[in-house]
Order: sequence, then structure tokens, then C-alpha cells
Amino acid sequence: MKRVFSILCVVLCYASVNAQYTTISSDNSADGSNPTLLDGSLFEYYHDGPSDSLWFRITTSEITAAQSLDLGFNIMVNYNDGGSTFNFWGADNSNSFHKLVTGWVVGTPPSGYSGTIGIADAMGVNSYNYTNLYSNNLDIVVDEVNATITIGMKRSDLIPENALGQPILTAAAVGGSTAWNDDIYSSTGTMTLYNSVGVTEYTNDSNVTIFPNPSSNGIFSIESDNEIENVKIYNSTGKLIVTILNDFSNIDLSAKISTGIYFVEIISKENSYLTKLMIN
Repeated sequence: MKRVFSILCVVLCYASVNAQYTTISSDNSADGSNPTLLDGSLFEYYHDGPSDSLWFRITTSEITAAQSLDLGFNIMVNYNDGGSTFNFWGADNSNSFHKLVTGWVVGTPPSGYSGTIGIADAMGVNSYNYTNLYSNNLDIVVDEVNATITIGMKRSDLIPENALGQPILTAAAVGGSTAWNDDIYSSTGTMTLYNSVGVTEYTNDSNVTIFPNPSSNGIFSIESDNEIENVKIYNSTGKLIVTILNDFSNIDLSAKISTGIYFVEIISKENSYLTKLMIN
């Protein structure tokens, strides 16, 4: 059973809980202190560049029906070296973190959850205010079948512009609504986010064709009624991979990109067009 709890819609047209995630850290199974509470095994992230939304996915050993009705998670981030220290409900709590994402909830999704839900900074946490920056601004997806909790938010609510492009120490802890049980932490567990694509209009331009799409080998063609000036390829986090200046009818990226979701920005004198490209 997949349960979706949407407090505020920060997910937009391109974000997906089924996107290509990057591992932050992993953890041994069945090492929590309480077998009735959630036990974390994998912690991942996904940054959707065009919508500039940030997703975290926590995989647990299992999520029973009872646990889905009473669960808790914390996600901690430290950027630019030097946040305030607070106990982040993990076995290693001596590290400094700038912000904390909190979800301690009880009830039935999608609309029946209640509890402490939001983002705080270290100052707020140290004063026991876990939503002093943003309250009720998370999208939470609980998937009992795959034993995952996926949490979405606006990237800017958690990570500032000056922290983009550098490793950000990130850790998580899971448990119930009143107590943590297990952390997913590594001293090298980081994520790196990049500037979003920066295109705010995603026009469905019938004059532009990309084929084949999906592409099985990274080779594809672009046709347009307008004269193309250049083409830019971005990965799923919004990082620019390559700029193409000519020969748009025979684009070969087989040696530069792997399987996954990419974004193709086609720029002409008349307009700018952004679309998805699947490489499989």
C-alpha cells in the first residue's frame, strides 16, 4: 500500500518520487534500539532542477501498517562548515548542522496526519521549536510495500544559494512520533546540489521534435521549424552536462551520459523550449 500525505504542494511538473536517486549513506539493518519502531537502511536524495524541489528517500527494513500510522523522521544538513551543534537523535550527535527537517506524525494519510512537521534551524531546535523556519511545507509519501518514506520540499527552504555546488553533510534518523530509533549517518555522507536550469517557461512547442525519445544509446536528432542556435543538456539535478552548437540532426551523447532522465533546452531566436529526454 502506498500512502501519500501532501501538506503543501511543492512538487511540480517534473518532480517524481520514482526519480533517479543518489545515495547519501547506508546503515545496517536491525540495529535500532526498539524493534517496534522504524529501522533505517538507506538514505538517498534527488534534486529536480527545473522545479528546484528537493526529495529525500529513506528506506527502512519494513513499514508495517501500525508504523505508518505513527512514524517519525529527522533529516539534518550542514553546509559551509560551521552550524550549531544539537542532538539529532542519532548515535553520533556531536556534529554541527544548520537545519533540521522534521516529521513526527500520527494518524492516517493522506489528510489525517497530525504532529510536528516542518524545517527548523539549529537555533530553533535548541529552543525546542522544530518549525521555526517553515511549518507544514513538506510532501510525504509512505510506501509500505517498498518500505520507504519520501519527503519533498522546496530546495530553497532547506539549502541556500551559497551552498550550491559544494558537498553538504547530510544525515537522517527514523523512529516513531515520540522517539528516534535508528540513524543513517556517515562522516562522508554528503549531497551536492547545483543551480537549477533557470528556464521558467516550458512551452509545448509543436514545431520541435526530438527522436527517438526514449533513446536506447544516447544518440538522437532534433528538428525544429525555427533556426536552432544551440542545445543544452542538463542532468536530473539541473547540472549542465554539455552544450551543442551545431549538427543538431545527429547528436551523439553515448560516451558522455548514462541511463536516466535528462532535460534538453533548445534555444532559438524566437523562444526557448525545454523537454525531457529519457536514456535507457
